[in-house]
This record gives sequence, C-alpha cells and structure tokens, in this order.
Amino acid sequence: MKRNKFTDTLKKIKAEDVAKLEASLSKKLPESFIGHYLKYNGGVPDLDWVPGSGEFEPTIVQEFYSIYADGIPDDLKSDCLYEHYLKMVEMKVIERNLLPFAVDPGGNFYALNLDNGSIYYCVTEGAKQVRLLFDDFSSFLSSLTDEDGAFK
Repeated sequence: MKRNKFTDTLKKIKAEDVAKLEASLSKKLPESFIGHYLKYNGGVPDLDWVPGSGEFEPTIVQEFYSIYADGIPDDLKSDCLYEHYLKMVEMKVIERNLLPFAVDPGGNFYALNLDNGSIYYCVTEGAKQVRLLFDDFSSFLSSLTDEDGAFK
C-alpha cells in the first residue's frame, strides 16, 4: 500500500488546538482524526481518490480543511474546518452532527459524524445527498488511492 503525503498544509497544530476545537463542538474527536491533524493540518493529499462502491462513482478529495491555530493568518481563518462547519450549519446544508473536513472540486464535502465517527460524502448541489462512505476516519484515510486504483 502506498503511503499518502500531504502538501500545502498549514502551520502544525498542538493538542491544545484540538482541545479548543473539541470544546467549541462540545464533542470528542476520534483518535485517528486527531492523530492525522497533528501530523498534517489540512492540505492536499497525493493519493486523492476515494474508490466508488456499488451504484456510486469514485470521488476525489481536492483538499482537507485545516484546524485554526494561533499564528495562522486571519485571512486564512475562513478556510479552516470549524468556520466551514459553522457556515454549513447556519445555511442548513448539514446537520450539527456532521463536521466537514475535506472538499471535492465541485464543492461537495466529506464529513465526520460527531456522534459515531463515521464518514459521509455530502453532495451540496442539485438533489442534496448525504451518504455513508466509511465506518471510521482510519478506513477513509486508508481508502485514498490514485485515479487508477479508484476505478479498479
């Protein structure tokens, strides 16, 4: 299995930054999610395809949102994970229990279910859909592949 690398990440975060996010959400985040963000704060994955399953085509991950931390320029704050969450909840695009953490080129996003840790793909245009992709964040990360692998 290829090891995924992320480019264009923001400033490394600390456990305290994750704790602030958890306090803002009033939820604990899965350890695999926390571990990933402590290593890569957002960014673009080299292996960026999510394989299709059954009736659904493969999807692509354009970028992961970052977690805001002190020292990140204010003009980048609106691109951070929690700010996207607040905006999507306010616009009633998602339920409060879905935390968007990545986006595809069409503006659809990947979200963490804050109640059970599962991963959803949320289609935001046309016939809105929210569909379960994986039972946990680790499975989502390990599924990421190149384009050839996504269509096997």
